[in-house]
Parts: sequence; structure tokens; C-alpha cells
Amino acid sequence: CVGCVWGGGGTDIPFTGNATVANGNISNYEWLFEDGDTATVQNPLHTFATSGLYNVTLRAYTDIGCYGDTTKEVDLLATPLVSFTAEDACFGEEVVFANNSSIESGTLSYDWSFGDGQSSLLASPTHPYVSAGKYEVELRATASSGCTSTSTDSVEMFNQPHTKHTKHTQHPNTPNT
Repeated sequence: CVGCVWGGGGTDIPFTGNATVANGNISNYEWLFEDGDTATVQNPLHTFATSGLYNVTLRAYTDIGCYGDTTKEVDLLATPLVSFTAEDACFGEEVVFANNSSIESGTLSYDWSFGDGQSSLLASPTHPYVSAGKYEVELRATASSGCTSTSTDSVEMFNQPHTKHTKHTQHPNTPNT
């Protein structure tokens, strides 16, 4: 079993126990997790502290005291925690995107979509928008494990204020007021 886990560890992972017996009934279940934790329900949730490779054993007990077990290897892959910041800007200025993404282990690659049809593969790009408006920006981070995560936010490009300098001329025959 291979699974991507948000941030690597600290996320509840659901496990499903299925067992049958030729004679009698299954009376209870016991889960043995390699990190030392146990559970006695058929379908537990378990939280591993970090990503990694773990052995998980399921034991099913019959109503006459016999049991059978099976062990599976679970590979929890770290998923990127993706976030970024960007300041709104005035038209004509470049928007600076600060990438705050992280991962427990491995490396990350990035794919930005700026909401105007343009994109970038840089970690923390700048982008010039060609017109004022509000743009939905998406950052997709992919870990070396293949797990991905996405964050979306908006930036707004404001029109530059237009100033008009008006020259005031006073006619020589007009008194000052």
C-alpha cells in the first residue's frame, strides 16, 4: 500500500479489516502498528508521526479463541504543504510571489498559473500583468515522491491613478483674490 499523506505525518489514515472463518464467527480484531500503537476495532483510524515505511498487522480472533493474522507494508509518502503570498499592485508593476511551501523530506518542483494564461516553473517568480483586474493564481507543488498539492489565492492589479496637471494662469487685469 502506498499513499500520499498531507505533510507526511500527523494525519488520520483509515484501515479496513476483513476476515472470514469456515466455522464460527469473528469475535474481535487487533491491529498492531509498527510505531507501537494498537487498535481493537475492525476499521480504525491511525496517525503516524512521520512519513515512511511501516508494517501493519491485522489479527482476527474467532469466538473459540483462534486467530489468523496478516501483515502489510504501508508506505506513507510526504505531501507538500503549499502556500504563497503576493501583494496587490498597480498596473505596470510586477507582482512578486513569495513561495512558502515545504515538505517533510525530498524536493519540490513548482508550476504556477497566474490566471491570465501565463505560467512559470520558478520557485518564487515575479509576473507582469498586462491589464488591471483581479486574477486567480494557482501554485501546484510536486514532491520528488510524486505527491502533489495545490494552493489558490487572488491578486489584484489596480489602475495607476491618472494625474492631470492644469496650469492656472491669472490674467494681468484680474485682481488677486
